[in-house]
Amino acid sequence: MSLFWPHCGLVVLARVVTKIMPDSESGCFEWTGAKYQSGYGQYDLGGRQWRAHRLVWSLLNGPIPKGLVIMHSCDNPICVRPEHLSLGTHRDNVLDKIRKERHRGGKNSPGCRAPRADTTLQ
Repeated sequence: MSLFWPHCGLVVLARVVTKIMPDSESGCFEWTGAKYQSGYGQYDLGGRQWRAHRLVWSLLNGPIPKGLVIMHSCDNPICVRPEHLSLGTHRDNVLDKIRKERHRGGKNSPGCRAPRADTTLQ
């Protein structure tokens, strides 16, 4: 049974849709199913673990070409909205992260904390 056989893909997609909740504020379709520790959605299909955004992209577009990744334009790891997903290289993804200052030490990185109001910069 191939994931990309049309009937199989539609059955899986119908199951996947039950694990998605639209977020009106962000416009994302957020994954409500299981999640990896990294925050990405997780889906088990025939004993194989999939990241939810990769599975959704693959169901709609076919196999992800070797050497490419699925990038989130919204920077939300639980988003599976097709319009927020695109193919890119690992380099593209890293450059996108740097451009948006989500890299380690960047002002938009997940671990970055805003300075306290009583702190003055010299």
